[in-house]
Amino acid sequence: MAHGEVEIAPRRRLRLPEGALADMAAADTGLGLAGGKLYASTGTATTFVVCLFDSATSELVAVVEADRLGQLRTGAASGVAARFLAKSGARTLGVIGCGHQAETQVACIRAAVPSIERVVAFCRTPESLAAFCEHTGAEPGESHRDAAGGEVVATITSSRDPVLRGTKHTVATERELLVFTGRRDGRTLIAIPETKDNHCTGITQLHVRFEDRLPVAACRGVLQGYRNRYAALKDAVTETEPTFREDLLGELSVVDLLTKPVHALADRWRQ
Repeated sequence: MAHGEVEIAPRRRLRLPEGALADMAAADTGLGLAGGKLYASTGTATTFVVCLFDSATSELVAVVEADRLGQLRTGAASGVAARFLAKSGARTLGVIGCGHQAETQVACIRAAVPSIERVVAFCRTPESLAAFCEHTGAEPGESHRDAAGGEVVATITSSRDPVLRGTKHTVATERELLVFTGRRDGRTLIAIPETKDNHCTGITQLHVRFEDRLPVAACRGVLQGYRNRYAALKDAVTETEPTFREDLLGELSVVDLLTKPVHALADRWRQ
């Protein structure tokens, strides 16, 4: 995509009497392929298929059953996030949820972070937990707290009554990445929601370390791209101050800029 070789069309949905038909199309000029994923979903089942075409000859080159492919894609997103954002040498992975998508979360994160040695899983159904642990080699947790203690944590459950509360529940509800610090240990964490059909299906939680300070221009860019914090901070400051001094951004720690309440950050401009 960075080279301008990929074009992706927005997902479309058509109503069916008992559900919906959805399609997602893309073309990759670099690979010389174009195709799409099509799936029909009703109250009883969902069926997925991917068709690939040679973009030069229009020849149909592949038809792929895409249920397993979708599982791998969902897991791969967590794997990529973990590879680049987990702390170096992370050894423990926690998984909350043992359903349809959870197995590939473990497989993909293990592949992306080879240092993972221990996996702790939890779900509310003992039979599902036992089967999942036997299949993946994970250890069963007695509660969600056991799994949540991992250095990398993936929540992969569609439960309408989630075991996660507070910050993680906010991430699931707003479906936006969130940086926060742990109450007990002060670790800096990133919670990354995974979404499907406009619903949060899981959260990958990564322990990270940021640079202590950044140049002013870099701070501005980070805050502009993260939850609109730059505009919110500027508005909070200029409610009482005549100007917004950008130079002060470089004096604050990156963690504070990303995690402190905006009204608390604004006090720095009032000193």
